[in-house]
Amino acid sequence: DVTIPYGFWDVYAKATLPVGELGSLAVSGYLDREGIRVPERMRAEAGTSISFDWGSSLLALNFRQALSPSLLLQARAGYTEFRGSFDAWELDRDTQCQDNACGPAGPVRDSSRVVEAQTRTGDLLAGADLTWYRAAHTFRTGVQVDAMRLRNALIRLEDVDERLFPYFDRQSRPVAVALHAEDEWRVGDR
Repeated sequence: DVTIPYGFWDVYAKATLPVGELGSLAVSGYLDREGIRVPERMRAEAGTSISFDWGSSLLALNFRQALSPSLLLQARAGYTEFRGSFDAWELDRDTQCQDNACGPAGPVRDSSRVVEAQTRTGDLLAGADLTWYRAAHTFRTGVQVDAMRLRNALIRLEDVDERLFPYFDRQSRPVAVALHAEDEWRVGDR
C-alpha cells in the first residue's frame, strides 16, 4: 500500500564538428529533473503534502586544434547548474463537505505553506591548455577560471518553531583561478 511517488527524466546531446586541419569543436548539453509528488489520495489521508524537486543542467564547448606537429591547443567553456526545492504545507478539509458527502477523506484544498526551501549552485568555467610534444618530454600548461554562484534559502515558515527551522537566505559568488604546468619525462623505453 505504500509507494514513493518518485519520477525522473534526463536527456544528453553532443555534436562534434571538424574545424580547420585536425581541429574539432564539440558542443554538449545535459538536462535532468527528478522529484517527489504526493498523489491527491495520499495528501487527503495525511492532511499534509510535500513537493520535492531537483535537477541539473550543463552546456559545454570544447575546442581542440593542432597549432603545429608538436603543439596542441585545447580550450573549453561551460556552464553547469543544480537546482532543488522543497515545499511542505498543511491541508484544510473543504468546509462545504458535510458527513463524508465528498468521500471518506473529503476534498482538500492547499491552505498554509509551512516550509519553502531552495538551493541553487551554478558554475561558469573557462580554460585553455597547451601541450608541447618533444622526443622524451611532454610539456603541458594551462589556466582555468571558475565563477560560481551559490544560494541556499529557507524562505517561508508559517506556524513552525523558528528554533527548528530558522529563516535564512545565503548567497555567495566565489571565483577560483587555477594555473598548472607539468612535464612528463620518458627516461627510456622501459
